[in-house]
Amino acid sequence: MIDTLKTYLPKNSYEKIIELFDASFTIKIVNPRKTKLGDFRPNASRKLQSQITINNDLNRYSFLITLVHEIAHHKIWIQNRKRVSPHGIEWKTEFKYLMLPFLHPSILPDDIIKAVSKYLINPKASSCSDTNLYRTLSHYDEIDESKLMLESLPQNGLFELSNNRIFKKD
Repeated sequence: MIDTLKTYLPKNSYEKIIELFDASFTIKIVNPRKTKLGDFRPNASRKLQSQITINNDLNRYSFLITLVHEIAHHKIWIQNRKRVSPHGIEWKTEFKYLMLPFLHPSILPDDIIKAVSKYLINPKASSCSDTNLYRTLSHYDEIDESKLMLESLPQNGLFELSNNRIFKKD
């Protein structure tokens, strides 16, 4: 599975990601989920591995950031078990520490480096909750005509959500 990661990661990031691996967790690349890009599932039994899952439809840069996000959860789990908040100061500190080696022009485009650097000042539970980072990363998504940003619609334009509800931009 580790070799498969190469196809999902940005150029020059694979070796740095491998340095973060240990035998206590596995990575599973899964079909897209509507509510999350990835997750970390700790295993309370020390005999079994914890699991990180990442959606298979992410662009290379989103995949990398999500993977590092989940590895930070794993590292904090190993250190503290359930004694800390999932996105508390311990996780934020670890995530920043793990992301820093990837903030390099040989790995990330300049616009993403700037957006991630700003995001790392106070990272949130999801990269999607940072509008600037989300928009910057979305420039590298495969074009899907069915997905538009609300700001790209004209005033009074209609749009439909996946639950078939129709709205008007007002």
